Amino acid sequence: MLKIWWTTIRPKTLTASLLPLSLSLFLCYDYSIYKNLNFSWIDAFIVCLGVFFLQIFVNLVNDYYDVQKGSDEKKETSRGLQSGKITLAQMKRVCLILAVFIFLFVLYFSIKKSFIILLLGLLSLLFAYAYTGGPFPLAYHGLGDLFVFIFFGPVATFGISFCLLGSVFVLRDPYPFLLIGITSGSLGVCLLVVNNLRDIQEDKKHKKYTLAVILGSLFSKIQYLFFLLLAYGAYFVYATTYYFDSPLPLLALVQGLFAFYLLLKLKGNYLNKVLAQTSLNMLLFCLLLAVSNIIP
Repeated sequence: MLKIWWTTIRPKTLTASLLPLSLSLFLCYDYSIYKNLNFSWIDAFIVCLGVFFLQIFVNLVNDYYDVQKGSDEKKETSRGLQSGKITLAQMKRVCLILAVFIFLFVLYFSIKKSFIILLLGLLSLLFAYAYTGGPFPLAYHGLGDLFVFIFFGPVATFGISFCLLGSVFVLRDPYPFLLIGITSGSLGVCLLVVNNLRDIQEDKKHKKYTLAVILGSLFSKIQYLFFLLLAYGAYFVYATTYYFDSPLPLLALVQGLFAFYLLLKLKGNYLNKVLAQTSLNMLLFCLLLAVSNIIP
């Protein structure tokens, strides 16, 4: 059963959270040294747990409403709901438990640092639900990409930074936090673009109007390249404008362009290879970011 839940939370997509998390952690740590501020590693650990719980919550809620609406049909797959190995009732209970934990994380940092965190946390939970649930599900009306860019981008980097530094210090100089938010949000969109392109036929059948369905596969491929270049362009501006980090992670662009090459060549379920390569690109970026911070 644990194996079923592990595949259901879609561990490959957790890089979408790892990226804003690592960017924000390293920036906040360097910023705290520069400004002679206290940096709590305990708080950093709690933030990590909260961010990954939120990502898992988004994935499970997304699965819950897709299956409920019929856009993810029961089939032979390792994911629990789609295969029928996990019921909707079980998934709903787990989502509610995760929501409670996330709210407790948010409340802790709201009291300790800033009540802006409470607003961002509640908005994140609301839009995680609104992504595929509610009367106007964003993912079904071509707004999923915007949601991912905003909430896995600037909202994530500002929210994490507020938890670690406090809103006062972050808002005094918001531009580096915005730039890393654009980087993480853009690569998150790349991940979603591949997912939507792979599922384009199934989404058409179930009237899930993603941008891939509305504007076609050629648009999605151009969109992928645009956000890939935007991500690395924003990081280039950040790395060359602010002293906090080195340009070493820019080397991951080579692997990102290889993923784009595969996107041009592959179709259907073969796009899972591109999904894996895009996830790998985000992981490689994080690793190079870590190396650039560890090695002087």
